[in-house]
Amino acid sequence: MLKRRERKPCDNALQPRRLMSEYFANQPRNRFSRAPKQSILSAALCFRCAGKHGPVRKEGETYDMNVLALLLLGTLTGNELAVGAFVHPALSRLSDDQHAAGAQSLARLYGKVGPFWYAATLLALLAAAWRADKKGAGKPMLSLSALLLLASLALTILRLVPINSDVADWDLSVLPADWKAKRALWDKRHGARVGILLLSLAALAYGATRR
Repeated sequence: MLKRRERKPCDNALQPRRLMSEYFANQPRNRFSRAPKQSILSAALCFRCAGKHGPVRKEGETYDMNVLALLLLGTLTGNELAVGAFVHPALSRLSDDQHAAGAQSLARLYGKVGPFWYAATLLALLAAAWRADKKGAGKPMLSLSALLLLASLALTILRLVPINSDVADWDLSVLPADWKAKRALWDKRHGARVGILLLSLAALAYGATRR
């Protein structure tokens, strides 16, 4: 019984324009013909194979997207880590008035900057995961990194933003009786968010260096 011969993907589909240029440059020419029929046939087959196996994605574009995602997520994670590890502990050592004033300033600042920072980082991660090679080892890790960032974003919106909104609206002359308890609760939830962001950054760093 004859075995059916498997059709392998055309190598020319990987880089059709470069191969066409090299092929035409190496063909003999004379005064009667600028391009032999064989060259035209090869170009047609090359484009046909490229269309069948899908568009060619430039490696440089994928690399640039990975770098952008690493830059945005790295600075975001570092900022949140610094807030939890250094900024808030320093505020807690101040007097109550100074502590409350500093917390309110930070809540108002991050309330303006945070949404754009998280949104830009998420878009960069999704784009990096989409552009990654489907058969490569990096795509699952890039997708995992995006999912972890989504989890941290959900935690931020549902658990941290309501407390930040209350802090931003405080009357510093008359602080709420439970303001320190709210600050302690925010710190605990923020620690969970930082842990998720660190995992997301680790997954991104691993996925960006794999193919």
